[in-house]
Amino acid sequence: MWVQAAGLFLTAATREFGWWILGSVLLGLGTAMVYPSLIAAVSDASHPAWRARSLSVYRFWRDLGYAIAFRGGSHC
Repeated sequence: MWVQAAGLFLTAATREFGWWILGSVLLGLGTAMVYPSLIAAVSDASHPAWRARSLSVYRFWRDLGYAIAFRGGSHC
């Protein structure tokens, strides 16, 4: 998450394309490290018989949050 935070900060703090690209790469790398951990945590906390449903519920609420945040930000 620190790598994601650094990428977000760098992307927001710069006006130069090269630094923006570096920030975007850091954000992508950080996200690639975090997402498998989140899915593993949900899987580990779920009974094997409910694992698929638990992951579905997790992803539904996560993606709904993205959709709401994106829609809310588009009015700015």
